[in-house]
Amino acid sequence: MAKMENAFAGITQDMKKSNVCVEEVKKEAMKIASIMRHYMRRAKLNQLNSKKCLYEVEKEAMKIASIMRHYMRRAKLNQLNSKKCLYECEPGWAYYEPTASCYISVRGNFSFNEARNGCEERGANLTSIHSEEESNFINELSDGESIYWIGLQNKGGIWHWIDGTPLTYTKWREGEPDGCCAAEADTAAANYGSDTGEWDDGPSVSSWHNTHNYVCKKQASY
Repeated sequence: MAKMENAFAGITQDMKKSNVCVEEVKKEAMKIASIMRHYMRRAKLNQLNSKKCLYEVEKEAMKIASIMRHYMRRAKLNQLNSKKCLYECEPGWAYYEPTASCYISVRGNFSFNEARNGCEERGANLTSIHSEEESNFINELSDGESIYWIGLQNKGGIWHWIDGTPLTYTKWREGEPDGCCAAEADTAAANYGSDTGEWDDGPSVSSWHNTHNYVCKKQASY
Protein backbone atom coordinates (compact mmCIF):
# COMPACT_ATOMS: atom_id res chain seq x y z
CA MET A 1 0.00 0.00 0.00
CA ALA A 2 2.82 2.41 0.85
CA LYS A 3 4.38 1.70 -2.54
CA MET A 4 1.13 2.56 -4.31
CA GLU A 5 0.75 5.79 -2.33
CA ASN A 6 4.33 6.83 -3.15
CA ALA A 7 3.83 6.09 -6.85
CA PHE A 8 0.56 7.99 -6.91
CA ALA A 9 2.09 10.94 -5.04
CA GLY A 10 4.90 11.12 -7.59
CA ILE A 11 2.50 11.10 -10.52
CA THR A 12 0.23 13.80 -9.10
CA GLN A 13 3.25 15.96 -8.19
CA ASP A 14 4.49 15.76 -11.78
CA MET A 15 1.06 16.76 -13.01
CA LYS A 16 0.95 19.78 -10.71
CA LYS A 17 4.37 20.96 -11.88
CA SER A 18 3.57 20.65 -15.57
CA ASN A 19 1.27 22.72 -17.75
CA VAL A 20 -1.25 19.89 -17.79
CA CYS A 21 -2.85 18.96 -21.09
CA VAL A 22 -5.39 16.32 -22.03
CA GLU A 23 -2.89 13.94 -23.63
CA GLU A 24 -0.59 14.12 -20.60
CA VAL A 25 -3.49 13.41 -18.24
CA LYS A 26 -4.50 10.40 -20.32
CA LYS A 27 -0.96 9.03 -20.06
CA GLU A 28 -0.93 9.56 -16.31
CA ALA A 29 -4.35 7.92 -16.06
CA MET A 30 -2.99 4.83 -17.82
CA LYS A 31 -0.10 4.65 -15.34
CA ILE A 32 -2.47 4.95 -12.41
CA ALA A 33 -4.85 2.36 -13.86
CA SER A 34 -1.95 -0.09 -14.20
CA ILE A 35 -0.92 0.46 -10.57
CA MET A 36 -4.51 0.05 -9.42
CA ARG A 37 -4.97 -3.22 -11.32
CA HIS A 38 -1.83 -4.59 -9.72
CA TYR A 39 -2.93 -3.71 -6.20
CA MET A 40 -6.51 -4.85 -6.75
CA ARG A 41 -5.20 -8.26 -7.75
CA ARG A 42 -3.03 -8.36 -4.64
CA ALA A 43 -5.91 -7.20 -2.49
CA LYS A 44 -8.20 -9.94 -3.73
CA LEU A 45 -5.55 -12.54 -2.99
CA ASN A 46 -5.18 -11.15 0.52
CA GLN A 47 -8.89 -10.70 1.05
CA LEU A 48 -9.32 -13.95 2.96
CA ASN A 49 -6.68 -12.87 5.44
CA SER A 50 -7.49 -9.19 5.64
CA LYS A 51 -10.55 -7.18 4.64
CA LYS A 52 -8.64 -4.02 5.46
CA CYS A 53 -6.34 -4.27 2.45
CA LEU A 54 -9.22 -4.33 -0.05
CA TYR A 55 -10.95 -1.47 1.75
CA GLU A 56 -7.79 0.65 1.61
CA VAL A 57 -7.36 0.01 -2.12
CA GLU A 58 -10.98 0.91 -2.83
CA LYS A 59 -10.59 4.10 -0.79
CA GLU A 60 -7.46 5.04 -2.76
CA ALA A 61 -9.26 4.27 -6.02
CA MET A 62 -12.05 6.70 -5.13
CA LYS A 63 -9.51 9.38 -4.22
CA ILE A 64 -7.61 8.84 -7.46
CA ALA A 65 -10.82 8.98 -9.54
CA SER A 66 -11.75 12.30 -7.92
CA ILE A 67 -8.31 13.81 -8.53
CA MET A 68 -8.24 12.56 -12.12
CA ARG A 69 -11.59 14.24 -12.82
CA HIS A 70 -10.15 17.48 -11.43
CA TYR A 71 -7.09 17.30 -13.67
CA MET A 72 -9.15 16.40 -16.73
CA ARG A 73 -11.28 19.51 -16.19
CA ARG A 74 -8.13 21.60 -15.77
CA ALA A 75 -6.59 20.04 -18.86
CA LYS A 76 -9.60 20.84 -21.02
CA LEU A 77 -9.53 24.45 -19.87
CA ASN A 78 -5.80 24.68 -20.53
CA GLN A 79 -6.26 23.17 -23.96
CA LEU A 80 -8.50 26.07 -24.97
CA ASN A 81 -5.66 28.47 -24.17
CA SER A 82 -2.74 26.39 -25.39
CA LYS A 83 -2.58 23.61 -27.95
CA LYS A 84 1.07 22.78 -27.20
CA CYS A 85 -0.03 19.34 -26.06
CA LEU A 86 -1.38 18.50 -29.49
CA TYR A 87 0.04 21.07 -31.88
CA GLU A 88 3.14 23.20 -32.00
CA CYS A 89 4.18 26.39 -33.78
CA GLU A 90 7.73 27.62 -34.20
CA PRO A 91 8.87 30.60 -32.11
CA GLY A 92 7.43 33.83 -33.49
CA TRP A 93 4.38 32.12 -34.97
CA ALA A 94 0.86 32.38 -33.52
CA TYR A 95 -1.46 29.38 -33.24
CA TYR A 96 -5.16 29.63 -34.23
CA GLU A 97 -7.18 26.69 -32.95
CA PRO A 98 -10.15 26.68 -35.43
CA THR A 99 -7.80 26.11 -38.39
CA ALA A 100 -5.05 24.23 -36.49
CA SER A 101 -2.62 26.57 -38.26
CA CYS A 102 0.34 28.80 -37.43
CA TYR A 103 0.58 32.42 -38.63
CA ILE A 104 3.33 35.01 -38.75
CA SER A 105 3.18 38.70 -39.63
CA VAL A 106 6.24 40.00 -41.48
CA ARG A 107 6.86 43.76 -41.53
CA GLY A 108 8.54 45.62 -44.35
CA ASN A 109 8.10 46.80 -47.93
CA PHE A 110 7.58 43.71 -50.06
CA SER A 111 6.07 43.15 -53.48
CA PHE A 112 3.52 40.35 -53.77
CA ASN A 113 6.09 38.00 -55.28
CA GLU A 114 8.63 38.82 -52.58
CA ALA A 115 5.99 38.15 -49.94
CA ARG A 116 5.01 34.84 -51.53
CA ASN A 117 8.66 33.77 -51.72
CA GLY A 118 9.20 34.84 -48.11
CA CYS A 119 6.37 32.56 -46.98
CA GLU A 120 7.59 29.66 -49.10
CA GLU A 121 11.06 29.99 -47.54
CA ARG A 122 9.32 29.52 -44.18
CA GLY A 123 7.53 26.40 -45.39
CA ALA A 124 4.25 28.31 -45.62
CA ASN A 125 1.96 30.19 -48.00
CA LEU A 126 0.61 33.70 -47.99
CA THR A 127 -2.41 33.37 -45.76
CA SER A 128 -5.81 32.25 -46.94
CA ILE A 129 -8.86 33.42 -44.97
CA HIS A 130 -12.04 31.41 -44.55
CA SER A 131 -14.13 33.19 -41.93
CA GLU A 132 -14.73 36.54 -40.27
CA GLU A 133 -13.17 35.15 -37.09
CA GLU A 134 -10.00 34.10 -38.89
CA SER A 135 -9.87 37.49 -40.60
CA ASN A 136 -10.10 39.25 -37.24
CA PHE A 137 -7.38 37.01 -35.79
CA ILE A 138 -5.03 37.78 -38.69
CA ASN A 139 -5.82 41.48 -38.55
CA GLU A 140 -4.99 41.60 -34.84
CA LEU A 141 -1.77 39.69 -35.51
CA SER A 142 -0.74 42.41 -37.95
CA ASP A 143 -1.75 45.07 -35.38
CA GLY A 144 -4.63 46.14 -37.62
CA GLU A 145 -2.74 49.22 -38.78
CA SER A 146 -0.86 48.44 -41.97
CA ILE A 147 -1.75 46.97 -45.33
CA TYR A 148 -0.62 43.37 -45.76
CA TRP A 149 -0.56 40.88 -48.60
CA ILE A 150 -2.82 37.84 -48.46
CA GLY A 151 -2.62 34.75 -50.64
CA LEU A 152 -5.41 35.66 -53.05
CA GLN A 153 -4.62 35.76 -56.76
CA ASN A 154 -6.59 36.33 -59.95
CA LYS A 155 -5.89 34.09 -62.92
CA GLY A 156 -8.07 34.25 -65.98
CA GLY A 157 -10.63 36.35 -64.16
CA ILE A 158 -11.03 33.82 -61.34
CA TRP A 159 -9.89 34.59 -57.80
CA HIS A 160 -8.34 31.70 -55.90
CA TRP A 161 -6.19 31.05 -52.84
CA ILE A 162 -2.62 30.13 -53.73
CA ASP A 163 -2.57 27.45 -51.01
CA GLY A 164 -5.23 25.53 -52.96
CA THR A 165 -8.02 25.89 -50.41
CA PRO A 166 -11.48 26.86 -51.74
CA LEU A 167 -12.59 30.49 -51.84
CA THR A 168 -15.59 30.24 -49.51
CA TYR A 169 -15.29 33.65 -47.82
CA THR A 170 -14.51 37.15 -49.09
CA LYS A 171 -14.06 40.54 -47.46
CA TRP A 172 -13.73 43.00 -50.32
CA ARG A 173 -14.18 46.60 -49.33
CA GLU A 174 -17.03 48.43 -51.04
CA GLY A 175 -16.56 48.66 -54.80
CA GLU A 176 -13.80 46.02 -54.87
CA PRO A 177 -12.39 44.23 -56.73
CA ASP A 178 -12.49 47.07 -59.25
CA GLY A 179 -9.82 45.88 -61.67
CA CYS A 180 -7.44 48.62 -60.65
CA CYS A 181 -4.48 48.93 -62.99
CA ALA A 182 -6.29 47.01 -65.74
CA ALA A 183 -5.14 43.43 -66.34
CA GLU A 184 -2.38 43.75 -63.79
CA ALA A 185 -4.79 43.75 -60.82
CA ASP A 186 -4.09 40.11 -60.11
CA THR A 187 -3.49 40.06 -56.34
CA ALA A 188 -5.14 41.22 -53.13
CA ALA A 189 -4.03 42.97 -49.97
CA ALA A 190 -5.95 43.46 -46.73
CA ASN A 191 -6.55 46.56 -44.61
CA TYR A 192 -6.85 48.92 -47.56
CA GLY A 193 -8.51 52.15 -46.48
CA SER A 194 -9.61 50.82 -43.08
CA ASP A 195 -8.40 48.91 -40.06
CA THR A 196 -10.99 46.14 -40.43
CA GLY A 197 -9.01 43.85 -42.70
CA GLU A 198 -11.05 44.57 -45.83
CA TRP A 199 -9.49 43.60 -49.16
CA ASP A 200 -8.49 45.51 -52.26
CA ASP A 201 -7.11 44.22 -55.53
CA GLY A 202 -3.84 45.45 -56.97
CA PRO A 203 -0.92 44.53 -59.20
CA SER A 204 1.77 42.04 -58.30
CA VAL A 205 4.37 43.47 -60.68
CA SER A 206 7.16 45.29 -58.90
CA SER A 207 7.15 48.14 -61.43
CA TRP A 208 4.10 49.55 -59.64
CA HIS A 209 6.10 49.82 -56.39
CA ASN A 210 3.13 48.23 -54.63
CA THR A 211 4.83 47.05 -51.44
CA HIS A 212 3.35 45.97 -48.13
CA ASN A 213 3.75 43.75 -45.08
CA TYR A 214 2.54 40.16 -45.41
CA VAL A 215 1.11 37.29 -43.36
CA CYS A 216 2.11 33.64 -43.79
CA LYS A 217 0.09 30.59 -42.78
CA LYS A 218 0.93 26.90 -42.43
CA GLN A 219 -0.46 23.85 -40.70
CA ALA A 220 0.72 23.36 -37.14
CA SER A 221 2.90 20.32 -36.48
CA TYR A 222 1.37 17.48 -34.49
